[in-house]
Amino acid sequence: MALTSLIITDKQELFRYYESAFRTGDIYAKHSFFHLQEVAHKLVATQPDILLIETSFGDKVAQLLSNFSEMQLARRPAIFVCLENRTSSWEQLILRKGAMYVFDKTMSERNIVSCVIHLYSLYYSVEREEKLFPELVRLLRDCGFSPQHRGYACIVDSVQMLLKEVEYYQSLTKKVYPHIARKQSTTPIRVEKNIRDAIRHAWSKGDRQAIQKYLGFGDDEKPPSNGKLISSICERLRETLYEKEYSTVDTMKDY
Repeated sequence: MALTSLIITDKQELFRYYESAFRTGDIYAKHSFFHLQEVAHKLVATQPDILLIETSFGDKVAQLLSNFSEMQLARRPAIFVCLENRTSSWEQLILRKGAMYVFDKTMSERNIVSCVIHLYSLYYSVEREEKLFPELVRLLRDCGFSPQHRGYACIVDSVQMLLKEVEYYQSLTKKVYPHIARKQSTTPIRVEKNIRDAIRHAWSKGDRQAIQKYLGFGDDEKPPSNGKLISSICERLRETLYEKEYSTVDTMKDY
């Protein structure tokens, strides 16, 4: 399937790097500067599948996303942001305004594009995308899991299944791994190993405190098992989505 990306950046040289990386993935790339009329024209004319915004300042992104929400587009692109001066407050605001993921400039343009393509493919394989996906990818990133790791997609698919079918908690080996293996054209043993390797990688690279903080694990020397990690992610997501929905209801009551 042919895809199109629109890259919004104020640096021409950066576009060339992004364009080259997208071309490697057989994705056609167009470019626009931070001029609202030009961006609006390119969005309507291009109807991109992927929108990548690269800038140093969060206020520019927030302004663009606010304008996008008012535009009448035939379809909404998957929005990714690369922010040089990324802070938690800007990231939260940008995600609330519709972005799927916020990168920082510690990554190269080629690695960012690789993650964008991978996340885009996962986004359209996960049901309840608007509610679930941004929360899931943010949680995985905060815990040190990289979209470039083979086990990342396996964890996303596992979470998707367990959120829909609670009884699968006791059937990872018999039902979940075989289903993912068929989807990813691999074997159940490989799926289990990829998830285990992804957990060990995140645990060993210094993010174990984040995993303990966000997923409620104790101060253990060993990384959590596949089942414990996946079930903890599901519980965390359910809590987050419930809090969001409850907050939305309370907000509506105030009007």
